[in-house]
Amino acid sequence: MEIRTLELLAEQVFSINTGDSFGIEVKINHELIPELSGYDFYEYPCLLTSGRRISATGRSKRYSSSNLVLSIGAFEAEPPVPQDIRLTPYDHPRLYIITGSPGQKTGIISHGCIRWRYGAERKITDLPLRSPAAAGEWVSENKYLLDLTPWLRILG
Repeated sequence: MEIRTLELLAEQVFSINTGDSFGIEVKINHELIPELSGYDFYEYPCLLTSGRRISATGRSKRYSSSNLVLSIGAFEAEPPVPQDIRLTPYDHPRLYIITGSPGQKTGIISHGCIRWRYGAERKITDLPLRSPAAAGEWVSENKYLLDLTPWLRILG
């Protein structure tokens, strides 16, 4: 199996405030995979509707009033840059969701969803963060850990 992209989506209406930032990092066997890191910095408030992208892997973007579409719900973060990161059945992938604002901790878990594109067929799996199947935990003030190993076994 391979990981192509990971995206953090708004599963419900999601409010982003000036100065908020979000990121995704992936470690495989405790090693950070830079190609699967992505960060989004918001210098302007916006409201994302369901299904809109908050953050994605493979790039780092900054959004300001000069590059935001200012209508409600029309904006979303830029798409991920696809990668071909191969995983073996023995790999231990862990995904970290990073929030730059402590105030977003509750919102991102109750309103967020991880979209995982994988395999040569580019299959898609959505994993709502509030789902018991996600079974994540806050490992620091701004990092939420999601162990993808069980999903690797299920999807592989």
